Amino acid sequence: MNNLKRFQNLFSALSVKKDLKNLIAEVYKENSDYLSSLNGLFRELQQSNCSGMEEKIEETDANIFQFNSLLRELRFARYLIRNGKFLRFLPQDFMDGKRSPDMMVKDKKRLI
Repeated sequence: MNNLKRFQNLFSALSVKKDLKNLIAEVYKENSDYLSSLNGLFRELQQSNCSGMEEKIEETDANIFQFNSLLRELRFARYLIRNGKFLRFLPQDFMDGKRSPDMMVKDKKRLI
């Protein structure tokens, strides 16, 4: 894991879910280009105006399919942020037992 310390943004974000962090480190340990890409994604989101990413990670099961689903949400969030939107990832229990949206998106004037 020493070699993976250079991907600080990725692994610090995943540290809230240690089994997921360990899975990603193991599966992608030989693919530093992909880890670098993920690190950039996490860095950009951490430096942006989005919130709730830590909770979203905590809710993600430690399997590669769930991680890939999380990545799709994060990449879409990055797209929205790059286009001037503000967003908050919503927890699964946001609507008291009803299926809730994955995120709340706003622009400067209104909720989208």
